[in-house]
Amino acid sequence: MPQIESNSDLHHQIIRYYEICDTDYAFFWHLDSRMAMHYGYWDSNTLNLKESLWNMNRFLAETVAVNSGDHVLDAGCGVGGSCFYLHQFYGCRATGITLSKKHVENANEKAKNDHKSHSVQFEVADFCNTGFADNQFDVVWALESVCHSASKADFVKEAFRILKPGGRLVVGDFFQEKDIGEKGELLMHKWAESWAVPAFETSENFELYLKKEGFQTVSFQNITKQIERSSKKLFASFIPGILANIIFPFFGKRKNRVQRLNVWSVYWQRITLRKKLWNYKVFSAIKGQ
Repeated sequence: MPQIESNSDLHHQIIRYYEICDTDYAFFWHLDSRMAMHYGYWDSNTLNLKESLWNMNRFLAETVAVNSGDHVLDAGCGVGGSCFYLHQFYGCRATGITLSKKHVENANEKAKNDHKSHSVQFEVADFCNTGFADNQFDVVWALESVCHSASKADFVKEAFRILKPGGRLVVGDFFQEKDIGEKGELLMHKWAESWAVPAFETSENFELYLKKEGFQTVSFQNITKQIERSSKKLFASFIPGILANIIFPFFGKRKNRVQRLNVWSVYWQRITLRKKLWNYKVFSAIKGQ
């Protein structure tokens, strides 16, 4: 990844990654039908990837007891899948924010076509500086998005500000292990570089940010075992992806560095997980009354 000189530089990299790699997610990850760009959650009853993608939404929703009276902010909503899921299955109001104007326009168009614009809305915004009023949301939801922020502490601060007293925060993300050594740091950097991630945080630091900001009832669940099959599925796409990187440029496709690096991301995420350099954890916390 080029040296990040500013938030605008980082934002540009994130937007390019997700907008350019849409086709990869559509082909390998059911983006069109599940509108998901996350790992999913595999329990003992999960039959396939499609089920796992909805299961992750259900798991996070149950973690913070989402209900029909809630207004949920999806911080880093991608193409909007979690917002539509939450409204459909829990009857709540959902607002999604992302840096991508393209994704916001497409998601709002879907909400309009599905006659859900009154309950599901999308805006272009930075989840570390949203511009929303204080005490506005019942739930702040972040699924594999906080890793992209330059300062995870800034995200926590903003989430606390915009949550109502008694509001809940839920974060599902990748957390680097402590003291992984120089070689481990290098491997994690290679993965981060391929995903427009400035750096992965440790869960210990993230928990500290939550408590320092004033969140209460801070807890986390390690669900690495439940995302293991998705990690393997991603890794299985590595060789086909490498072949695509070699062949497709002859036909005028996949000439950009972003997609070529994305192919390597599936390799690095698997290698680093095998070496136990990171875990997948779901944090939850409550803003005091």
